Amino acid sequence: MPGALAFPDPSTVSFQGVDVNTLPQYRFPDPVSGRKVIRAGDPSSPRPVILLHELGGLSQETVDYAAALVDAGCVVHMPLIFGSVGQQSAARGSIQLCWSRQLTLLFSDRRPRIADWLAEFCDHLRDENGHPVVVIGMCATGGVVFSVLMNDSVGGAVAAQPSLPFRPAKSRPDLASLGATAADVRASAESGKPFVGLRYQDDRICPAGRLIQIAETFGEDSTLEVPGNLHSTLVYDQNDDARQRVFVLLDEVFGPND
Repeated sequence: MPGALAFPDPSTVSFQGVDVNTLPQYRFPDPVSGRKVIRAGDPSSPRPVILLHELGGLSQETVDYAAALVDAGCVVHMPLIFGSVGQQSAARGSIQLCWSRQLTLLFSDRRPRIADWLAEFCDHLRDENGHPVVVIGMCATGGVVFSVLMNDSVGGAVAAQPSLPFRPAKSRPDLASLGATAADVRASAESGKPFVGLRYQDDRICPAGRLIQIAETFGEDSTLEVPGNLHSTLVYDQNDDARQRVFVLLDEVFGPND
């Protein structure tokens, strides 16, 4: 891929602890001016995953989580939504997010600006790899998955602590305030594809009502709340049950990992 860095044979290497800046990088859709993407794992793997980073940025901790997915047989593509590779700063990410306007910060019933790019990227990976992709959104990017789950190129999705648009902790969002348009959320639910929303029970950033709305729309088995007042279920405050639920979804989409 254009811009790829030299790296050992991905079919024989565990990526746990590998520096984010040493992983292969490429750009999509244009190899010169397209959005930067970091890849971990064997690109020929029949288990392609798109991992969307959190508000802090495409951090080393994000890649450490990608390593767990690689060890489960996946190839993980991590687009740079804003900021720089290796960044971990929620304050800086907030400023960059507001400036770039890639995601829906406050308003309901809006399609995130990045959604069209993501849909095209999903199609590209499916056409290149021959398998549908699983999209994992987290925190600021959690709601973006509702804009692409209905696409033919997407086999399933995870919304981990979806936190945009910003709402008070005790608010009860409706379909139009899950981070995508109400029409896209309905279409995603009607697709019947594997999906799960994740959240810590006392998370003050991702309102409790958000998972209630998801359960009412996608079904009771579509959500998992884990005990605690933390936030990042898969990366910074990683929870074993939440991570295991993602592995279950991957097997639902791709079949058991051999």
